Amino acid sequence: MAKIISSILLIFFAAAWQCAYADEMVFVLIGQSNMVGFGQVRELRSGDAEFPPNVVFYEDGERKRLGQQRRFGPEVGFARMMAEAFPRDTIVLAKHAVGGTSIGRWMPDASDQGDRLGSGPMRRGAPIYPALMVSLKTVIRSDRPVCSILMMQGEADAKSDALAGAYGTRIADFVAALRRDLKSPQALFIYGKVNPPPDRFPAVELVRQHQQTLARSLPSAVMIDTDDLSKRPDGLHYDSMGQLELGRRFAAAYISNAKKSGCAGIKSNSSELDPRGNQK
Repeated sequence: MAKIISSILLIFFAAAWQCAYADEMVFVLIGQSNMVGFGQVRELRSGDAEFPPNVVFYEDGERKRLGQQRRFGPEVGFARMMAEAFPRDTIVLAKHAVGGTSIGRWMPDASDQGDRLGSGPMRRGAPIYPALMVSLKTVIRSDRPVCSILMMQGEADAKSDALAGAYGTRIADFVAALRRDLKSPQALFIYGKVNPPPDRFPAVELVRQHQQTLARSLPSAVMIDTDDLSKRPDGLHYDSMGQLELGRRFAAAYISNAKKSGCAGIKSNSSELDPRGNQK
């Protein structure tokens, strides 16, 4: 009898544990400096200066509050819109971004020598993928699928024809590896079209061509337009308003395509939402 009761209790607690996490929607945010973010927290309206109550934000595996930081990336606009679209779900954001990094640095098979196609600083630096996986597995349960991978990256690859020419194959291989290692083969891959200044990034059009092709060739891949987002005086990094809108566009793309991911909103009914997250 005691064994039966014990078994029942184990089943009960296991079910309770699963339910505690059943409403989590997990999003991975990765990329280089425009994902790191140059938005200024002091420029946010008071209502946007903290994450919504149903949003949990991690950066490099560490839980953080928005008010702790000086700068922000697209996570702020994304969090606000997603929280409104899925008010009964917990939105978990796991961010790991490294400025100035080519896609070669992000590859699972990258060496300690950095990107073999780069030159100068582009050849230096440790591979990012191992640190990325450590930071993600710190906060993502092994049985919790990732709803979407959000990426803002490609400017570094626009610095040379060699890097830009390899970009299409590399980004497709990177996404396939990340979906595999996160056990989330259906995760939507949403990425921003890069638009750095052509005089300093002469191969930008080639990178953009690869990004456009990727949207047609890679399953569950969505590219968002960024060409009209406002920037800082350097012409490269989005300013506070640009970062907020970038995040909202990531969210709108997710909401529009959520049913493809199998993670459309576990408690909220996404079929009742329009592409901007509003009730129809």
